[in-house]
Amino acid sequence: MDQNFYCLDAKNGKEIWRFAMENGTVGNPAFYNNRIYCGYSDYNFYCLDMDGNMVWNFKCDKPISAWPPVVESERVYFGSWDCHMYCLDTDGNLKWKFSAPHPVMAPHYWDGKIYFGCWDNNVYCIDAENGDFIWKYGTNGFASGSFGISNNTVFTGSTDNNVYAIDAVKGKLLWKFKTNGMIIQMSVFDDRIYASSWDCNLYCIDKDGNLLWKFHTSLSSPSKITPPESMIAKTAEFVWQPEMKIKKKSTDDEITIVDYGEFSGAYIDTTKTDYLGLKKKGYIK
Repeated sequence: MDQNFYCLDAKNGKEIWRFAMENGTVGNPAFYNNRIYCGYSDYNFYCLDMDGNMVWNFKCDKPISAWPPVVESERVYFGSWDCHMYCLDTDGNLKWKFSAPHPVMAPHYWDGKIYFGCWDNNVYCIDAENGDFIWKYGTNGFASGSFGISNNTVFTGSTDNNVYAIDAVKGKLLWKFKTNGMIIQMSVFDDRIYASSWDCNLYCIDKDGNLLWKFHTSLSSPSKITPPESMIAKTAEFVWQPEMKIKKKSTDDEITIVDYGEFSGAYIDTTKTDYLGLKKKGYIK
């Protein structure tokens, strides 16, 4: 959050160089032919050399979705919250961009195709060569940026609490596995799907959607930590607390307890309006 990208010595942790960005942070970088590719919250996608010097940057209108970006066949792929999936050559020239109705998440490459989730609750498949649309599959929640692809199958989680297995070629649902919490992180290894759910369990599922085992964490109730991308979660709880005032015993002065965790009436009214607006649009129930 200090607006720098760092390179450290892996043996002793000492700083080798740092690259100063315009603002904010970067996601996980990708490395290809002695170049570093990264970007996130300052709306820039960067290409750096191995000494931390900027080779080029590409400016978007919103934050970059690249954790990490995809680098394949001298092309670089990344998404953006400006509702586009981008393809550049390794010199930073735009090859194509695919327009989506809502912000798109990080790309995943397989067999000449790019797969990604979108805030419109769809998983998309497009042609990596020219950006042409191939198919999309709709879930009942936001399809997370975490994907796995194996045996012609795309695996992804959703805020509707399901793990989805989708035919990578046809875009048809093969199966889905239900948990009791949103799925944000998952991976695929050796024909097994490992999915972490906000119901406090880690699930291991076979390639046919059968539960092999689950591991319950030490929490006995769902985490109080705000879920990632909570602004697009389908469920939310709002508690409206009126402003409290206390009179001192020695004087008639009133103390407003806003600074001690309570909310003012104006803030509550604004929050209420925002909540009703989101509910009307269908973002929360």
